[in-house]
Amino acid sequence: MAEDRAPGGKPSGKSGPASLDDFVQALEKLPEEISQEEVPSEKTAEAAAPAPEPGARRRERRHAQPRLAAAENRFLPPSDAETWMVSYMDLVTLLLSIFIVMVSLREITAEPPADTRPAPQAVVSLALPPKPADTALAEIRDILKRSATEHLADVVPKEGGISLRIKENALFPSGEADLTDKGRGLLDNLGRFLAAMDKLISVEGHTDDVPISLPRFPSNWELSSARADRVVRYLVSQGIPPARLRAIGYADTRPQASNETDEGRALNRRVNIVIHDSSDF
Repeated sequence: MAEDRAPGGKPSGKSGPASLDDFVQALEKLPEEISQEEVPSEKTAEAAAPAPEPGARRRERRHAQPRLAAAENRFLPPSDAETWMVSYMDLVTLLLSIFIVMVSLREITAEPPADTRPAPQAVVSLALPPKPADTALAEIRDILKRSATEHLADVVPKEGGISLRIKENALFPSGEADLTDKGRGLLDNLGRFLAAMDKLISVEGHTDDVPISLPRFPSNWELSSARADRVVRYLVSQGIPPARLRAIGYADTRPQASNETDEGRALNRRVNIVIHDSSDF
């Protein structure tokens, strides 16, 4: 830039920046000069502020350190102490769960309370046979043999007991209800055996289908019933209690064989002595 000159070609007494660079530097220094004038420096502020007492500084540092440590710990990863504490709490929770399950299972499988009621007394039936059935069958067959009536009677097992089937002519005359001497001898031997067994006994009278018409026995019902009753009375005389005996007349309603032949009709005319296993008829 050319210098300002006064009229006459001489430089004037006033002068500006010598060049453009000087002008730019002046502009850059201007904010610094303004800030130094308006805002006091930190050193000036510190110098102007009263100096704190030494004890106050120590208290400020003591109170500031925990706050700084807490602020720093928020951004730090968990320490080893926190890690094992988490594992410990997991283990305690697992043990508590196992304990709860064990208590639940114990309540489910608990035994019911013991019954404190007195046990019922055992009932011994007096009607139980003192001997096995096979032994009873063998002894009855032996009685028939000694009485010479084995060809007139037979003994067979049946459901619920033993049945002794005695033919008519071993006990009674034809069409009669009075015992023969042979019949009394047979019943004497059987009576002692039956009394020792202590069993219930049914005496059944049976006939064939040939009609009968007598003043004493108008039909086969009266004849079969009278024969069964006569045998029961004789067994009572042998010492068997009447409560253990019963008499039944079936007439010709339960044939053992066919009534078409003489042999069949002879088999149907019979008296059955049934020895029961049960204690009731």
